[in-house]
Parts: sequence; C-alpha cells; structure tokens
Amino acid sequence: MLPADVPLVTPGELNCLLGSGATGAGQRATLVPAADGDGTNAMLLEPPAALQPAFGPGSYVRHLSQALARRLDVEVRHLPGLAGDIDRPPTSPGCSHLPRTLRPSSSLPSMS
Repeated sequence: MLPADVPLVTPGELNCLLGSGATGAGQRATLVPAADGDGTNAMLLEPPAALQPAFGPGSYVRHLSQALARRLDVEVRHLPGLAGDIDRPPTSPGCSHLPRTLRPSSSLPSMS
C-alpha cells in the first residue's frame, strides 16, 4: 500500500520496498514509517490481507503491533523519499527543491 501523498519517493526506493517482499517466506509485513515516526507511509504485505490497515496518527505503532501480534515476519525500511509526505510543513528539508506549486502548504484556500 502506497499513499498518493509521497511526492519525494524515488524509483530506487520503490524497488527496495518491492524487493523486500520477494523472499516468499510466508506471512510478512514491510513497513515504511513517516519521517516523524508516527505514521506509516508505505506497507508491503504477504499475503495482502496479512494486516488490517489503520492509517492516520499513530498508524506506525498500530501496524507494527498488529504484525507482531499476528507473528508476521516484520521488516522496517527507513526510506527518506517515502518518509516525507505532503502533510509535512513547507519549511521541511527535502521540499525546498520542489517547484512552489508542489510544496506542501500550511494553509489551503477556502472552498466557499
């Protein structure tokens, strides 16, 4: 599972994530925590229903706890491009090289 709000992900990181599940060693979970360590920014599951996704604040600990409780083989990957998402403040390192239109905004215009 890969959310759409990770604009800094690289092809190499995707290959790393996908390669982590290529062992065929039974039920497993590969988790990529968000930069703040609170959320989960990517998850590879074998089989796909090995965990019940529970995204949002605190999701990394929830996913890790669930995987351990189900006795899955767990691998944690710290991938900088996947760790950053558009919810990060615009002053965050890693966003400064993006065109201004792609940088996260601290405030959104009113839709009314």
